[in-house]
Amino acid sequence: MRSRGAIPFVVMVVVVMVVVVPLVLVVGAARRSVPWAAAEVVRLGGFQATVAGHRGWFGSYDMAGLGTAWCVDHGIAAPDADFGYSPTTLAEASPPVRTAIAWAIGRHGAGLGPGTRPDRVTAAALTLVLHDLMGAAYPTGRLDVGRLGAGQLDGFEGDEQAVLARARAVKADALAHAHHRGPLTLSATVDTTRGPPRPGRPGVLVARLTDAAGVGVAGVELGATATRAVLTPDGDEATDGNGEQRFGFVAASGENGFNVTGVAPDLQLQAFAPSARRAQRVARAGRVPLSAGARVTGETRRLAVKKTGDAAAYLSLAGARFQVRPVTDGGAAAPVGELVTAGDGTSSLLELDPGRYQVAETGPPAGYATAGPWIADLTTTDVVLEAPNSAIPGTGRITKVDAATGRPLAGAKLSLAYDADRDGAFETPVAQWASGAEPAVRDLRPGDYEVTEMAAPGGYRLADQPVRFAVTPGNATSVTVGNAPLPTPPQPRSQPIPSPTPPATSVLTEAGSAPSPLRRVAREQPLMPLLPQTGQPLSLLAGAGSALVVAGLLLVVAANRPGLQARRRARSLVRPVVSPS
Repeated sequence: MRSRGAIPFVVMVVVVMVVVVPLVLVVGAARRSVPWAAAEVVRLGGFQATVAGHRGWFGSYDMAGLGTAWCVDHGIAAPDADFGYSPTTLAEASPPVRTAIAWAIGRHGAGLGPGTRPDRVTAAALTLVLHDLMGAAYPTGRLDVGRLGAGQLDGFEGDEQAVLARARAVKADALAHAHHRGPLTLSATVDTTRGPPRPGRPGVLVARLTDAAGVGVAGVELGATATRAVLTPDGDEATDGNGEQRFGFVAASGENGFNVTGVAPDLQLQAFAPSARRAQRVARAGRVPLSAGARVTGETRRLAVKKTGDAAAYLSLAGARFQVRPVTDGGAAAPVGELVTAGDGTSSLLELDPGRYQVAETGPPAGYATAGPWIADLTTTDVVLEAPNSAIPGTGRITKVDAATGRPLAGAKLSLAYDADRDGAFETPVAQWASGAEPAVRDLRPGDYEVTEMAAPGGYRLADQPVRFAVTPGNATSVTVGNAPLPTPPQPRSQPIPSPTPPATSVLTEAGSAPSPLRRVAREQPLMPLLPQTGQPLSLLAGAGSALVVAGLLLVVAANRPGLQARRRARSLVRPVVSPS
């Protein structure tokens, strides 16, 4: 017998088999036939709206494995990640159309920065632009955002006019870049049309974005960084029609480095089509990173002046002033700097742009005449300009005179020398001349001089010492060189000639004979006493002394005469002894 509880269980199983299972199968089949696979995709920015009689999602999707994407088709099954999307070329579209689509999504579909998305107005406008470029047929005809009216848009929550305006701007931008071909290339250079950048002066960094044909790509925002140089706010916000974007900077000394970066649309369209079933194809934003660098030396030239002078040992070279002007085709331009010399004649350094400069002396050192101007060529190297100056001369008046009377003397041979290095040596000859009745006048550079007499005039002594004097700029110096006359030889005095006194004679006899008495033969005058008498002058004593000496000598000779004769006889008796042969 059956249990009563088993009957309800059997009934339940039958109900499940007959009612629930078929219902599940029907619901599953119905789900697969629904054109919107909302469970497989995520709607991002946009609107569920109606445009020209076509209702749908005007905005972006977040698709697994693809990221943010936009539909390029309409009126068929919505995109679904389960449909097996793979890359496609959109072969029915022309190359310019494919490039325009790539530019529109790459330029406007990536948001305002990395990882950001566009606002919902831009997302909706992109859908309209892609349908337009792909030739979508809406219920009212082929879609053309240029002729679409705001009244044909509904469901955009009051942003109908904004969506339409954005769509028109995006389409125009896309078509303006439809002729480009990838890849894109970015370059960066420093503008040197006005010469290399100078430290502390403004410069311009130029970045240029071009396609594969070298055509400039406009509308891409680039950024720049600098090393050593300082970027300034002035510059462009994006590349212009020639693909150039400029950045202002102030150069520093030495090497200045620059780096320009940016992100541009990938001109190669990134489109995908489902492989599992027919559904809408999608395209996503393709972006390519851009980078370029430039380096430039904050190139300057340095100019200094080395002042020289022909009287530098006496006159300082400090304080000379020079004005520096660039040399242009029209002559010297406005002054760009000034140089002033120190005590050694050297100025400080002046940093200038490479080029040619005129250096004019506006104030010479004290005692020197103005010189110049000079040209300094700083095109390729630094320059130390040598600027010589001549001292303002003074005047020397040199007069030869009689030292006793001051009367000018002619006929002296004189020489003049200069102590150029002020060491007291007077090593530099200046002139030689013969003195005349008038002074010798000469223009002389400032400093110390020495006049030397090489030959004296007749009747005068040669000057035994040179005469030294100093000359100062612009002043006259008078010099007198004196000569002392030679002494006059003494003249003989007129006196009576005295009568000659006969000399005394001595009579010498042969040896052995009696000597004759010494006799003085004289006039009848008394013999002078041997000693002076009282009151006689000393001259009488001297005469008497001389007479006594002579008399004594005669007595000695007479006394020795017999001995001399005996010795002579003895020598005559000596005979040499001759040995017998």
